[in-house]
Amino acid sequence: MSSSLLECRICGLSNPEPKHFWTTHKIKESNYYLQYFPKQDLLTGELLTFKDRDSYLLNKFCNKLNFKKWLKIHTQKECKDLLIDSLIKRKEIKQWKYVPTQVELRSCPELAGVGTYNKYFKEGYYKLCEEIGFQSRGFININEKTILKTTRTLRNNPVLIDSREQTFLNFKDKEFLIQTLPVGDYTIEKKNYDIYIERKSLNDLTSTFGPKNFERFKNELYRAKDRNLYIILLVENDINTVLGFDHSPFYSKHTQMTATFLFHQIRVLLQEIPNWQIAFCRNRTDMKDMILQIFKMEDFWQYHDLQLAIDLGLFQEGI
Repeated sequence: MSSSLLECRICGLSNPEPKHFWTTHKIKESNYYLQYFPKQDLLTGELLTFKDRDSYLLNKFCNKLNFKKWLKIHTQKECKDLLIDSLIKRKEIKQWKYVPTQVELRSCPELAGVGTYNKYFKEGYYKLCEEIGFQSRGFININEKTILKTTRTLRNNPVLIDSREQTFLNFKDKEFLIQTLPVGDYTIEKKNYDIYIERKSLNDLTSTFGPKNFERFKNELYRAKDRNLYIILLVENDINTVLGFDHSPFYSKHTQMTATFLFHQIRVLLQEIPNWQIAFCRNRTDMKDMILQIFKMEDFWQYHDLQLAIDLGLFQEGI
């Protein structure tokens, strides 16, 4: 990232605070960037709107649809250069540390999903990220040809449900026990590979990542990390619904949080604490089945991106 973009063009102050432009130069931050750093959508030439400095400096398109269209009409080299540049700028401006997960990629307008990076880079997405300075999460690549297989049954291995879980899932014929878990809401009694599942409805999710509960959940993740436990947070709604929930009257009336802020909070913790991941299910029934499949695959999901597998349709195809 050019240092000139991170200093005031009027007085040369390095990395100015948003209030600097008005208090010192009597110009709104938005007007400052639109005047001194005008940016156009690379596909349409339309001027980009200003929401905040970081997103303005990072974005190259008005929306992801234009991003996808741009990739279809440019050379492989041009596409590769843009894809790498977007990752590097996100790393520099947001000071990202770990290889971004599929959820992080999908929730950032200027980034493509893992599958797109795998398409353009022979070395694969995870190796590419490590080459440009991201720390590994230990994830192994999967693609649309990957076949998911269960490696054990859960016979005589009951599901453990946290005693504080108020609306717990009904596993029907599967044996379960209620007890206090160190973290999360679900695990299994025997050989759980230190994996714990945290269940969230959309309302729970916005509450957890809101200002009242954010630090509490962050502390829970740190407690898990200190004990070498791994948390998989499952949400009862698919990712497209959650990415756009503030445009839905049904969902938006229950919370004042925007989807943009929600995913910002999620990304903050994914980049700060590596011993967890988040994935989005279609509904509670889908979540219940997924929990059982996760534990039937032993420690597989400590080393693979669950949301990527969902996006690829691997649970429908492979299990």
